[in-house]
Amino acid sequence: WTFGDGATATGPTAEHTYAAAGSYTASLTVTDDAAAVNTKTAGVSVIDPNQTPTVEFRAASSANVNGTTARVTVPASVATGDQLVLLTTVNNLANTVTGPAGWTLLDSASDTTATVQTLAWTKRATAGDAGSSVAVTNSAVSKTAVQLLAYSGAESVSAHQVAIDTVSRAERTTPLVPVAQPGSRLIA
Repeated sequence: WTFGDGATATGPTAEHTYAAAGSYTASLTVTDDAAAVNTKTAGVSVIDPNQTPTVEFRAASSANVNGTTARVTVPASVATGDQLVLLTTVNNLANTVTGPAGWTLLDSASDTTATVQTLAWTKRATAGDAGSSVAVTNSAVSKTAVQLLAYSGAESVSAHQVAIDTVSRAERTTPLVPVAQPGSRLIA
């Protein structure tokens, strides 16, 4: 085990306490009986429990496309560690939508009355993300709306809800999102 702050450990399990808040890369290297070696790494975000993180909107970009690929550019102001959220709505229920590599599907919903499907992905921004192109692909030509949102200070998306409005009207109601973590920020 390596914890990204100079500390190491051995054994099948390990515990580690970080001395300071920050972002670290932890690794586990395993060697089996046949001498095969494999290493897995994961990012670790350590926050000071005495400080409440401040979540701030950083930037957004969007695109509307009628085709098989919808691209959006990650805003240049996005910084390493920002929480990115990608929302995609497609007007074709039979379409298979494939999200960008390296993003985690957060949720999806579809509705036969509105004949749309909406998907949400999330990703922690890395050094090369600002200014890069993010693509969502469709199995068939479809009208696709893509929005990319960036937030600083957000450790993760802890609660979410996808809802599809089936009535055409000027007002929309944000769905109920139960949040268990005190101090959480709701973004609609």
